[in-house]
Amino acid sequence: MKADKSNLSLFIDEELQPNEEFTVSMQLDLDCQELKDREHTFNLENNTSTVKEGIQKIKFILDESDTPQSVPSWLWIILIVFFSWAAFYIVTNFSI
Repeated sequence: MKADKSNLSLFIDEELQPNEEFTVSMQLDLDCQELKDREHTFNLENNTSTVKEGIQKIKFILDESDTPQSVPSWLWIILIVFFSWAAFYIVTNFSI
C-alpha cells in the first residue's frame, strides 16, 4: 500500500496561489523581505493527496523598521576626553 504524503501549503494575505508548499516533516523557514510593514495573515492548509485535513489562520504584524542604532556621539566625546586625560596623566607623571 502506498502511503500518502502530507503537504503544508502557505497562503499569505488571501492570495489564491500558495506562497510556499512543504512536507509536514520539515521546518518552516520563510523569507519575509518582500512583505510590507503591516498586518498580515498566514493561511496554512495541511492536506494529503485525497483529503484536506486542516486550515489554520495566523495573524501577525511585520515591523522591520527597527534598525540598529549607532554609538551615541556623547559617548564618543566622553571616551575621547577620558583617553586624552589618561595619556596626559601618563606622560606627565611617568616621564623619565
